[in-house]
Amino acid sequence: MILKEMGFLRIVLLLTTVFFNSVVPVAGTHESYEGVDAFFNTVIPSLTPLVFMVLLLDALMSRVMIDGKNDSGKIVSRRNSYISLALAFSLIIFWASFYLDLLGL
Repeated sequence: MILKEMGFLRIVLLLTTVFFNSVVPVAGTHESYEGVDAFFNTVIPSLTPLVFMVLLLDALMSRVMIDGKNDSGKIVSRRNSYISLALAFSLIIFWASFYLDLLGL
C-alpha cells in the first residue's frame, strides 16, 4: 500500500538509492577504468550527488504539496518527505568515506 501511494518515480528513486548504496567503491582502492569497473568507479560516484539533490528536491516538494491536500493526502506527502530525507541521509552515511578519501581528508 505504501509503495502504491509513493508513485512510480519515487519508487525508481528509492531503488536507485538502494543500488547506489550497495555498490559504494571502497575508499583507497585502486581505480580500474576498463570494463564494468569503469561504470562502478566513474559513473556511479558522479551520479550520486545528483541523486542526493533530487532526493532533497523531492522532500522539499512533498512538504510544499502538503498545504493543498486533505488529511489523508497530508499523511502521504509527509511520509514521502520523510522517506526522501531518510534516503538522502543514507547516501551521506554510505558514501562519506569515499568522498572524504577523494578529497584527501
